[in-house]
Order: sequence, then C-alpha cells, then structure tokens
Amino acid sequence: MPATHCIYSVAFFLIFCISHSSFSQSYTILGQEGNRIPLTSAPFLRISPDARAAGMGETGVATSADANSAYWNPAKMVRLEENLSISYSFTPWLRKVVNDMFLQHAAVAFKLRSDQALGFSVTQLNLGDIQMASPTGALLQIESPNEMAVSFFYSYSFNENLSLGTNAKFITVSHDRNSATSLYEAIDNVAIDLGALYQKETTVLGGDGFVNLGMTITNLGPKMEYLEAYSAGLLT
Repeated sequence: MPATHCIYSVAFFLIFCISHSSFSQSYTILGQEGNRIPLTSAPFLRISPDARAAGMGETGVATSADANSAYWNPAKMVRLEENLSISYSFTPWLRKVVNDMFLQHAAVAFKLRSDQALGFSVTQLNLGDIQMASPTGALLQIESPNEMAVSFFYSYSFNENLSLGTNAKFITVSHDRNSATSLYEAIDNVAIDLGALYQKETTVLGGDGFVNLGMTITNLGPKMEYLEAYSAGLLT
C-alpha cells in the first residue's frame, strides 16, 4: 500500500474511533433515595465560542486556521498566515428566554517561528441570577453561577504536512459571588486537549487546493464533582 494511502487509512480510523469529546460526569442523589440524576460537569466547554465555526455547524477541526482554532484543534495554530491573531466574541446566551446570560471568549495567538505557535484564550459563561429553591418548594437565596476556562496552547509543525498541538486548561466554576453563603462549593480543575492536522496541497477541478485531515481529543482531565448543601446535610 502506498505511504499516502496508509496515512489516510490510519487518519480515518482514528477519527472514527475518537469522534467525540471526553467529559466527566458526576452523580448525586436529590430528594428520595434512589433518585439519581446525572450532571455533566462544565458543559460550557461544549459551547462554540466563535460565530464562524458555529455558522458552519460547529465544524472547526480541519478548517483553515484563525485565532479561535485552539478551541477546535490546537494543531491548526501553526498554520496561521499572520504572525499575530486576536479574536473576541460576545454572545447573549438564550436571549429569548433570559436577559442576563452571556458567553464571551477572547483569544490571542502568535507564531514564534514558521514551525511553532503559542497563545492563550479565556472563555466565560455567566448564567445570570438564579432563584434557588428547596425540594419542598421553599425559596432560598439567589445564586449567580459563573464558569470560566483559561487555556494555554502550543503547536508545532514537523513538516509542511503534519502538525501537532496541545491545549492546557484551568477550569473554575463558582456558583455565587459570596462563597461563604453559597449552597454550592466553587470547584477548580484542569484538562488538556490533544490535536493533529495533516495538510496536503493538491489540485481540485483544475485549481490549487488543500486536503485537510484533523483529529482532536478534548477536555481530558480528572473527574469534576459538584458538592451540594443537600448532600452535606445543610438543608432539609
């Protein structure tokens, strides 16, 4: 089998086997015994931070590089055409339902050399004010959940075709501005992304073009678990 066909076969096999992001889940018991509800930790990490990729059906693993590429595939960053790229986006989240939720994302990427790039990004989801209630329906305090991830990435190109990248994240989830009275504890965690990109110049319909094959594994890290006041016996 030719080397090119072998590379394509391996890439498609890996993409098929690893086709979704890895997210840890925690389980808690609310109310009566046996009522187990799965809670996905830090779900804001799955929200597309940029309009370009979101408008293309959240397709960003093997598209052309921009400042937001580290979210989709950190290996793409070394393919930036400019030495410096900056991006900022602000999204009113669920604006037809509430008026105080928003997602904002800022990213800075720069190339050290033609074969290396690094940078960082900050993603924040503000969930606004939420009226808490006990299982009996009694109104409790108002919480103001806020979730944030600070990411640092590095990308390296081995040759004109293959590049690899990694993205290290610090994740924090706080449920109230006043942690002393919050019903939930703030939690911190770390995670990493791993990415690969194979790019080959080719001719398509008589014109120059590229064939891109990308693979990414995202949000690999320790289990995140929300600690509730109910489970600690603070509320009945």
